[in-house]
Amino acid sequence: FDKLFPEDEEEEEEEEEEDEDEDEEEDEDSDDEEAAARRAKEREEKKKNKPLKPLKTVTLDNVMFGGLSDSVHFFQLPDAGAYHAVRVQYKSVLTEEALQAGVERLQEMAEEDEAAAQAAKEEAEAGGDEEEEDDDDDDDEDGEDEDEEAKEAKRKAKEEAKAKAEEEKRAAEAAKPQLTEEEKAAVKAEEDLKRLLKGLPRKTVRAALCLDTLGHNRPFTAEQLRAVETTVRKLQEALEGVEARIFRDELARFQALQAENGQAPGEEEEEEAKAKLTEEMGGDAAVEEDVQFALAKQHVLAHAKAIERFGESVVFVGGPLAVWQALLYLLGRDASAAVDNHNEVSWRRIRPQLNAALVEELKKYDPTADLEAKAAPHATLDKLSELVEELDDPRESNYPLACVLEFVKAAVAARRAAIERKEAEEQRLKDAENAAAAGDDDDDDDEDED
Repeated sequence: FDKLFPEDEEEEEEEEEEDEDEDEEEDEDSDDEEAAARRAKEREEKKKNKPLKPLKTVTLDNVMFGGLSDSVHFFQLPDAGAYHAVRVQYKSVLTEEALQAGVERLQEMAEEDEAAAQAAKEEAEAGGDEEEEDDDDDDDEDGEDEDEEAKEAKRKAKEEAKAKAEEEKRAAEAAKPQLTEEEKAAVKAEEDLKRLLKGLPRKTVRAALCLDTLGHNRPFTAEQLRAVETTVRKLQEALEGVEARIFRDELARFQALQAENGQAPGEEEEEEAKAKLTEEMGGDAAVEEDVQFALAKQHVLAHAKAIERFGESVVFVGGPLAVWQALLYLLGRDASAAVDNHNEVSWRRIRPQLNAALVEELKKYDPTADLEAKAAPHATLDKLSELVEELDDPRESNYPLACVLEFVKAAVAARRAAIERKEAEEQRLKDAENAAAAGDDDDDDDEDED
């Protein structure tokens, strides 16, 4: 991709300047709804009239000759077919940085709505007071000069003018398209989404749409290339819109995750839970590593729903992906379950596996079972330890993930301790057998001497 469409620093700078100009234009919007609507309409017209930037493309009329296809011709061979690639590029808000900023933006929107409601209330109250004052002033001014009949006529004219204004307002409202409650809610949701996305950090996503005519032995026609360009422009616009709506759902899940960060047990509660497990597992005879694992399992299963929510999230936020990598390897998954073709940890690979079935595996997992089983090279206890030992504890930013990390570490420690106990017991039995065999040899020697 980089060879087809190398990065253009000047182009990136132009895009950044355009984004800044657009944000500045939106910030200039007045609190006056009519002025804001007028500016928004002007921006839309400006966008429509603005000439479209040419798309980045690469075209080969004959793939056999590459860049020489225009200057080489074989009279005895048909053309092998053409190749055409178009860069697809759009701005995405599906990033951890944007989600963090989105939470702050929601708080700002709530404060803006509250301030607007308060201002409207104060304006309504002030309007009523002014109307009463105007009536009183008119009565005072006309008091001596006009008789009661003239006062009544003036009051009636005011009422008629007010009624006429209200009627015109109702007619204007009636002329607008009538929306159902669902449609009104949808319009409101779109408006709120635009407000939410305003000013959020975005990343540039680049891909390519590639086509060829191999097997047809012909180049692309000009009409076909124009159709491809139209399709790519619509695709870029659609991807931005779809990801904006996905962002709204991602933000809701992110907020739910943050709510769970405050559910960590206190030290006293933790000590009580550990003491209870120790008693259930044999008291003084209980193995410390087994008790720690049982406690870690309690913690991670308490956040089973959070694990499933992680599986629904397009963007992973709040900690190292290596935690999930280690968990999947601990449960016996292949190496490709957590890394991509470049051997880098991939959320796209990990995400589909974080579901209710995985939670059931966690419930049933026993680190002391099948101690004779040989682990895959990527899932040995030493490899798992390497993955998790140096990781920072994400307890503050992502408590459910911290519970998963605790589970993996406790499982590795418990399994290692169980293997050591098994090996020690096997050695003890072997020593006992050797001692018994040595005793039998001594008895045989005594009998021979006799």
